[in-house]
Amino acid sequence: MNIKLILLSLLISACAYHPKTKLGMHDTIGGEQSTGYDWVLHQTSISPQVWSSDLGFSTHPNDSFRLRNVMIQKALGLGEKGVLITLSYHQCSVLVDEPCTFDNGVMGKLSKNQWEELLNPQSALHQKWKEQMHKIALHLQVLDEQKISVYFRPYHEGNLPGFWWAGEASYYKRLWIMLYHYYINEMKLTHLKWVWSVSFHPHHWKDIREFYPGDAYVDVIAADAYPPQKDLSPPYQRIYKDLQEVSTTKPLALSEVSRLPTPEELRESFWFYIVPWGINLLKRDNTLEQIQNLYRKN
Repeated sequence: MNIKLILLSLLISACAYHPKTKLGMHDTIGGEQSTGYDWVLHQTSISPQVWSSDLGFSTHPNDSFRLRNVMIQKALGLGEKGVLITLSYHQCSVLVDEPCTFDNGVMGKLSKNQWEELLNPQSALHQKWKEQMHKIALHLQVLDEQKISVYFRPYHEGNLPGFWWAGEASYYKRLWIMLYHYYINEMKLTHLKWVWSVSFHPHHWKDIREFYPGDAYVDVIAADAYPPQKDLSPPYQRIYKDLQEVSTTKPLALSEVSRLPTPEELRESFWFYIVPWGINLLKRDNTLEQIQNLYRKN
């Protein structure tokens, strides 16, 4: 085989491992940001290939824990049509009860003693955590029983202090692995895919590898990336390169963005999927022409 045929063969093989990027949309179930998926379809005549939502934690319409059944039914309908489903979960702290507010429930910090208690299967705090996660597992089972894969994104942005689960790499990894074993081994969620996502933040980005639970517990590596300044785009090529250094075997995704990558940037990076985080941010940080060009040309 001559050198040209060898190079052609390698190119074809490489392309086979890098499918076309799937473009999606994040919707809340209630509130003013529940129509993004349909808006993109109407404006571009292209159905987003990914639907993103959240399992909720509060009584606010945007994040209502009371609307989980509604959310699961919408995910079921779209999943049966072949749309990729990704669900996040802003879990209330184990120190408070559900529902909670964002500032006084999702945000916060555990002490060292509280972390050790949470991670101890014999403790009351661990049992409270398990009860919270059991409720979520029952909703995920509805999709699992229909053999619909859910790209589940718990405990996102662990590298960025703020969320109660974030900021301490050793505790964060133990928490992730504990949830993984509970859902896979005890709850038998066989169609769950695990999305580990970090925040592209200039002060905390360099630490992302410290928070990685390991290839055995992750299916997709992702980043949440927002413009660092009003007139700048996130450095998507740098983000892609740095995520590749975390693991060479996992597909990469952009799990939260406001400003979309350009078609040129997409040609240079093989993102598995990209999720604009809500219709408000999508319309704020992109022109209609930019949105249409990307969804139609991808």
